[in-house]
Amino acid sequence: MNSLKIAGIKISQNENGLYSLNDLHRASGGLAKQTPYEFLRSDRTKAFIAVLGRNVKAGYPVFTETARGVGGGTFGCKEVLVAYGSWLSPEMNVEVHQAFIEKIEQKPLSPAEQIHQMSGWMVQAEQKLAGIPEVL
Repeated sequence: MNSLKIAGIKISQNENGLYSLNDLHRASGGLAKQTPYEFLRSDRTKAFIAVLGRNVKAGYPVFTETARGVGGGTFGCKEVLVAYGSWLSPEMNVEVHQAFIEKIEQKPLSPAEQIHQMSGWMVQAEQKLAGIPEVL
């Protein structure tokens, strides 16, 4: 899974590939009045999710809410994440759109570039195992 970073915060995904609305809330500044809970309670959001649910392919999860604790939080599909970004603020709306555009436009690495990248990781791992400090 390609990671998504918005406003310097990594937006995690759960085992179903849904994005953390809690991470996006933190990236936006974390105002109490703008929690995922408040977003999901709004009539406009409920209507959006209902329409989205009618227009997505069967079996596609629109959103899920998990329990508190490690790995918990509120997660949504990309459409819900974008809608949440729009609901938070115009600035966060732009941030979310730009993050998805960058993710879509990422050019896959060629086999040679992949080998080069992996060899760099291997050198770093060998140095770490040998106790050689990282060079910045």
